[in-house]
Amino acid sequence: MKTAGKMKKIKDFQDLLHNKHIDRILFLVFPVLIFYFTQTAIGSEGIKDIEPQLLLLNILIFEAFAFFFLGLTARMKAAIIAEEIIFGVFAVANSYVRMFRGSYIMPWDFVALRTAVNVAGNYDYAMDINARNALIGLVAVFIAAVLLFTDEKPELKLPKRLACVLLSAVFILALGAVVSNEDTAEELRLHDSRFSVTKAYTSNGMMLGFIYKLQKIFVEKPEGYSKEKEMLILDDINVAEEPDTEELPDIIVVMNEAFSDLKVDCDFNTNKDYMPFVHSLKGAENTITGYAHVSVLGGQTPNSEFELLTGNTMAFLPENSIPFQTFVRKRMDAIPWHLQDFGYFNLAMHPYHSSGWDRTIAWPLLGFQECRFLTDFNKYDPELKKVRNYISDEAMYDVLLDKMSKRDDPEQPIFAFNVTMQNHSGYGKDYDNLPHEISVEGAESAAGENSGSLINYLNLIYESDKAFEKLITRLKDADRPTIVLFYGDHQPDPEDAEPIFSMNGIDVNNLPPEYVVKDHMVPFVIWANYDIKDESNVDISLNYLGNRLLKEAGIPLTRYRTYIETFSEEYPVISSIGGKRKDGSVIGLKELREELNALSSMQYYEMFEDTDNYE
Repeated sequence: MKTAGKMKKIKDFQDLLHNKHIDRILFLVFPVLIFYFTQTAIGSEGIKDIEPQLLLLNILIFEAFAFFFLGLTARMKAAIIAEEIIFGVFAVANSYVRMFRGSYIMPWDFVALRTAVNVAGNYDYAMDINARNALIGLVAVFIAAVLLFTDEKPELKLPKRLACVLLSAVFILALGAVVSNEDTAEELRLHDSRFSVTKAYTSNGMMLGFIYKLQKIFVEKPEGYSKEKEMLILDDINVAEEPDTEELPDIIVVMNEAFSDLKVDCDFNTNKDYMPFVHSLKGAENTITGYAHVSVLGGQTPNSEFELLTGNTMAFLPENSIPFQTFVRKRMDAIPWHLQDFGYFNLAMHPYHSSGWDRTIAWPLLGFQECRFLTDFNKYDPELKKVRNYISDEAMYDVLLDKMSKRDDPEQPIFAFNVTMQNHSGYGKDYDNLPHEISVEGAESAAGENSGSLINYLNLIYESDKAFEKLITRLKDADRPTIVLFYGDHQPDPEDAEPIFSMNGIDVNNLPPEYVVKDHMVPFVIWANYDIKDESNVDISLNYLGNRLLKEAGIPLTRYRTYIETFSEEYPVISSIGGKRKDGSVIGLKELREELNALSSMQYYEMFEDTDNYE
């Protein structure tokens, strides 16, 4: 009897819950819970940093998607479960992206999935505590949805289902249109995330941040833009027709993966110099050294290629977009095309998978006649030296020099563009083929086990430095005049260098603006085995660095590059986070765009409307 009474009470409780009015209340409550746990998954801040008006918008987004899925499924339970699974997976994926590259998933990242798969094996996939706690919460929400919602279909006929889908879609699209307006975005206090990309999600909310960035994927014509006006400007620029040298030099560019000097960020002490050769080149004969300002941090390598090769700047393109994947879909003016006019053979090499960043499409469209990737390196020599799981810098240079020595025409100059792979993140694992010769004083006491990434990174830099020295030593006695540009594509994610920030009292999750400028700086070296003017402490951005290389090689600039050069004195640094004036003062991106509208207009013409040959 007692058992029967208990069963009746349980059934009565279930009958109470399986009530259409209760279902409707739960249907409005569950999206709020999904929002809370997905937001928790992407960072320790959770929802506490989101202002009330933005909090409300995020909740409305999740409610709108619940109605969207309701219209598709006609079941409240199915709609909630679908929303939770989709946004739960998106949140967990974001937590990993945050760990790996210090950012979050942006709309244009979906075309980079193959690149992500290429490098996936080198990371540690242990979840952080926020993601684990959020996942537990999401599992609890899933179980609750299964138990609490009735299995019966709500009384939704086809017109009402269509209304749910259409109205929710209209709301999302209208919200996107509203937040794309800069004035409205300012009134809503949406974080523009220029100095901290993570703030797009942590301060705006994951889905509102994503929708906000979705509106920035398209490049609008600059104010006052006129194709005819830009063409007239270029027509009025006079350029030299012949090189300023008797013998055209071989030109080698090495864009070294994640090569940076972390001492530009913070002070720290090591047992010995981690890049002794590069440091020794400061003030050396026939050498120019300094720091290049790049537009990326912790990843998005091809953007640094794009800026150097084209002279264009990410300052005038959507934040975190990848031009190789979104904009380079037809022939685009770049250094290789220009050098072809002077008889150069253009070679591009990267000792990793060809599917990364659509280089197989972008490189030929930028003028490279031969492109070599991992399979080519493995055919050349399956036993090439590796550091960790990647072909080493030293091995890549060996292949490069061998190919240059065996060129079809000994008299033809070569432009060789090399993107290394040895130093690619992540740095959390230990490897037998990466000796630890560099240690950091106080790193273990500051970060404990978390110091491992920093130590591995600095030892990779040490290996790269040694390999670069061997390359230069071999080129000193080359039969042909040769000029080399060596630079890093970006710094590692600040979390990989967390111990040195911690020792200096700096929170890597909330870097002050002046440190954001610093962590977008990488060393560069221009070296030649013939006479060039020595210079040190050069402060320059990548959009100008290609010009500097061409001039030192004796190659006249194109009309477009000559036009770019006219801005370099007043604005020696231009990047996606802002710029610098000639007096060293930092200028924000919004102000930079306003002051450089003329340059932005010319870049728009060159990228999207120029149909001529490289001029």
